[in-house]
Parts: sequence; structure tokens; C-alpha cells
Amino acid sequence: MNVERIADQRAADALGVHLCPVVSALTAQHSREVEAVFPVPAAQLESQLRALSGDLPPRAIKTGLLGSVTAIETVARWVDHWRAQTPAGSDPHRQLALIVDPVLGDGGRLYSGLGADMVPAMYSLCSKADLIVPNVTEAALLLGDPLPGVGSAEQAAAQAARLTRVAPQVVVTGVTGIGGGRYIGCVGAARGGEGYAVKTPLQPRMFHGTGDIFAAVLVGRILRGNVPQAAVQAAAAFVAECIRQTPEGADERLGVWLENALPKLRQE
Repeated sequence: MNVERIADQRAADALGVHLCPVVSALTAQHSREVEAVFPVPAAQLESQLRALSGDLPPRAIKTGLLGSVTAIETVARWVDHWRAQTPAGSDPHRQLALIVDPVLGDGGRLYSGLGADMVPAMYSLCSKADLIVPNVTEAALLLGDPLPGVGSAEQAAAQAARLTRVAPQVVVTGVTGIGGGRYIGCVGAARGGEGYAVKTPLQPRMFHGTGDIFAAVLVGRILRGNVPQAAVQAAAAFVAECIRQTPEGADERLGVWLENALPKLRQE
């Protein structure tokens, strides 16, 4: 189990959210790059979701690296199945929230081992989501825009607004160039609403695994009743706190010192 899975499990626990990981792909990766992706066999993914459904039907699903078109289609089918169980007259999205992190690439390119056919399949899954959380490269891929992606916060905001044609809530992460380059953050948009930006001071240190911590807190906050903008603000603030609590000189490849920041998360 890698540092991200351990960290987001602990962050979810601190928020009182019971996390049930489902393995959709194995990776060969290090702190700087994903070198290869190995999707789990479709039957194994199907069995995991069936077992989950039999005992702990989810209140929310947050997807990450799915690894294959078949995996994306399998998850989409189960989302439809769970939502079909919603009592008559109820909103199926309130019974099962779907948050999609469309893990496709970064740095202006697809991850190694993922084919171009992943993009339309992921677009289809995003159309079922309540909230999607692409990075700037993934936003460009979903929209069919030129890579490497956005070059400014204003462009990211425009892309987030365009992506609300796909999902009602969108947060584009990893946006630089905010506040004259002094901040990094996210830009969000809601279908029929106004856009927003959440920013934190740009840190000279880049720790492995902070994106997964951000996602865990985001989902946990939404399940506790926060609207997406407030959940994004809470998640960004907690990641910044994790970095502040990590001593100078700590090895960035090993991630932040999460334990030092967890008490703050539990108090909120």
C-alpha cells in the first residue's frame, strides 16, 4: 500500500467517513512519475463492487485511476445500478454522490500505459458525476483543447465553466499563475452559477501524495454537508497545514507529516 492510500484513509477517518477502497489498477510508479498502469481484470473489479454492494452500499463514490475503458464502464454500470435503488420520488444523486477525479494524465500528456480511448470513456463517466476534479491537463483532454493545458488562471476558469456542460460542479486543480504567480490553487464553476477560486501561497516544496489527501478531505466535507466551494476551501487549507507541519528538509518523496496536522482536521 502506498503513501497516498494510507494518507487518504487516515484523513477520511479523522472526518468520520468510512472509506472502502476498491482496487481498479496497479501501477509501477515513484514520486515523480507513473511508469506503467496494469488494470485489474474486469471480473475482479466486478466482484469487489458486488461485495461492497452486498454489505455496505456506498453513500458516495470517488473515482481515481481506473486504468481501462472496461473499468470505467464497469463503474458507470454500478453507479446506474445503485441509483436505480433510490426510492420513488427521491433524488438518486442524494442517495449516491459521484465524484470523479478523471485520472488521465499530467504535465501535458497522458499517463504511460493509457490509450486515447480512455478520454471519451472518461467523458461519459464524468457526465454521470455530481462533481469532477480534473487537473489542468485532464481538463484540456476532456474538452479536446490543445495540450499541455491551460496557461493562466483565467484560462482555467474558462475551462471549468465549459466543463459544467459535462457535470454540474467542476473544480480544476493544480492551477498556477494565481495572484501574479504567488499562489497555487483551484478554480471552480457551477452550472448556472458563478465561478470561484481557492488559493494558497505557492510553496517551494512539492510533496508526494498531497492530491490524494486533498481528495479525501473534499469528499469527507461534502458528505458532512459542505457545498463544493466550502469543501474545496477546507481541503486546500488542510493540505497547506500539512505542508506547514512538515519540517524543513524533510524528504518530499515520502509525503507530508500528516500526523502533525490530523488534530486540526478532527477539531473542525
